[in-house]
Parts: sequence; C-alpha cells; structure tokens
Amino acid sequence: VPWFTHRSGKKSKFLREFYLRSADLSGQDVCVALGALRFPTDAAVRYIRFVPLSGEEVADWHKIRELAESKGRPFAAYVECSPGIYESVRTSLRDYMRNDMRLNKLRGATEVYVHVIRIGSKAWYYSDLIERFMPTEFPKGSEAWRAWNTWMKQGDLVAVALEEGHRAGLKVFADLGMSAAYLKGGSHYEILTERFSREHPQYTCGPNSLFLNYREKEVRDYAVSIARELMTKYDVDGINLDFARWGYNKGYDESSLVDVLRRIHEARREAERKWGHSIVVSTRIPSYFYDDGRAYVGEHPWFTAALSVWAKNGWIDRVMTCGALDKKRPQLSIERYIVAIAGTEVAFWGDLYWPVGLRTSEGNIHLARKWIEEGLNGGFF
Repeated sequence: VPWFTHRSGKKSKFLREFYLRSADLSGQDVCVALGALRFPTDAAVRYIRFVPLSGEEVADWHKIRELAESKGRPFAAYVECSPGIYESVRTSLRDYMRNDMRLNKLRGATEVYVHVIRIGSKAWYYSDLIERFMPTEFPKGSEAWRAWNTWMKQGDLVAVALEEGHRAGLKVFADLGMSAAYLKGGSHYEILTERFSREHPQYTCGPNSLFLNYREKEVRDYAVSIARELMTKYDVDGINLDFARWGYNKGYDESSLVDVLRRIHEARREAERKWGHSIVVSTRIPSYFYDDGRAYVGEHPWFTAALSVWAKNGWIDRVMTCGALDKKRPQLSIERYIVAIAGTEVAFWGDLYWPVGLRTSEGNIHLARKWIEEGLNGGFF
C-alpha cells in the first residue's frame, strides 16, 4: 500500500494498492524505485506481497514466452534519459541504464532506442560538435534540470547505454528527435536550445519558433552532421530518425526529406566502414494526417512521397508512422505506406509509442492486429 508524503509537510495521503501481473523472478533481484516521476516528493511502501504461481500457471507462462520468442515479432523498447523528470536522481546514470536494459530484456525486447537528442537542442551525450546539456545556471523551479545535469557529469549517456545494453544482450539505437529548437515562447524547455537555433532564428519555423525548417540547406547540413557524429563516434547498432517528434508539416517538403536521408545514408556507409558491421537506419514519420489540435495540424503528403524514394534507394531499413494524435480520431490505414515501400527490403514497423486513446494492452493488441492485416511485416516499437 503506497503512501504519499509531500515535502511541504502535508499529512500522508493514501493512494492505492498496485497489483502486478505474473513474472518469472527466479534468480532475480527485486528493485523498488520510490518517488513520483515529475515532482520532488517522498513516498513509502506499506507492504509487498509475493504470491507464488501454481505448477500449471508456471508451465503456461513459459509456454507463452517460448511462443513469443519463436514466432513473435521483434520488439524495440524506448529508453528515456532525463532523470529529474522520469527517474529519481538518487539513482546513478550507470545503475539506471543497467536496470532499464535488464528490465527491457526481461520484457522481451530485442533492441532499445535510447533518446539522446532533439535536433535544435543541446546534446544529451558528450558531443564534440554541438553544445552539451551541462548548464551552470537554472531557471526557477528547476529541480529536474539540476538532476539531469548530475547525470551528465557522471558519464556519457550513449557510451554507458551501449555498454549496459550490449551486456544485457540488446541492440542499441541512438534515437534522434529531428526537430525541436525551443527558441522562444516562455517554455521551461528553452534552457535546452542549442547555439545553432539561437544564432540562426531564420532557420526556425512554426509557433514560438519551436521547429527547424528543413527546407533550408543549413538545417539539413546541421542535422546530417549530428547523425554522422553519433554513428562514427559510437559503435551503435542503428539510429532512429524521429521526424514525428515533432512533426510540424511546414518544416519539410519532399526534396528536403530526400536530400537529408541521402546524406545520412552516406554517413552511415562511412560509419560501417569504420566499425566493420552494418548499421540499421530506422525512421519514424508523421502519418498523412497528424493532429493533436495544437501546432502540428495538417496533411503530411511529402513524407509518403519521400518514403518511396528512401526505400527504392536503400537509404533506410525500416519505417513506422506516428498515428493520429486526436483521441476522437480513428487510427488511419497504413496502406499508402505499404504501397510506398512495395518491392523493396524496407520493413514496416508498428508504432505503439504514442497511439493516444489506446494506451491499454487490449487497445494495443487490437491496433497491432489491424496493422498486420494491412501488411505490416516488421516488429513493434
């Protein structure tokens, strides 16, 4: 029974009991991470009760796991790296990465996408190219940023993620948000804005100059240089280019998308020669109608057109689309993307990271089956 105690001294408030599903804990440690995610709080656990499974339940559990491993789709997990927002700063960078990698391996993941930068913002790794997020001054109410800075001083996030991910038997991808300048508008995220965005506001676009404009060659040069650094500095298994984070439709057109992927592919070949193995390039793009009711409203037809060029030239290995974000809008068909990659070796993956309104196991299973019926031939993110 968790209890909640605020630092202000307010009385403890009963929350609720948590019932966790069955898991094979044979030979495993149990780690209980206390504390709220987004606010500095204290927490306590009243009791933990373990209920052993019957012999039949254990056999059924293992049968399901064996089926998933032998016939299931590949599963790529997501690893966040901002400790003050998603993890207690009391946990070290090394321990967090070790715990998260082990957990995702036990969940059945075959690889992890580690979110390391939002292009236009400071690097969350030890970049030699652009500003790193290691500030000395913080805005008001910035406990989260202080915590994040603590981790940055403890080591290079990408290097640690690679060590712990490979030790757990996972492939590790560097995940790049392709556009987030945070240039103005009063957001507390402005502390992340990188030098390029500050010195070249003419290359930003959209509400509050939040996005980079890829129709400008200088932006494409900048993005390609960051992707090249991540592939040549670190022995990654792949990179994920997340154009849907954030997908402002006026920041791209077909020719700019074709150009940036062509050049990232060239950088990929350079890195492959250095490391002596292939590097997977994954892309995440906005759906043809991507709408959360705020900044990203509108059609995105150039992504479908560019995808066809990317696939036919072998510049990418997999693609997934971020579905409609409006809770009232039904998930749209993936048929046009299947057509765009037809006849190529590009795999279509299912994006279950952010299908708003479907954040239940039953909703995700329904959506996954729908996509498979429509031709999805890859794994799931």
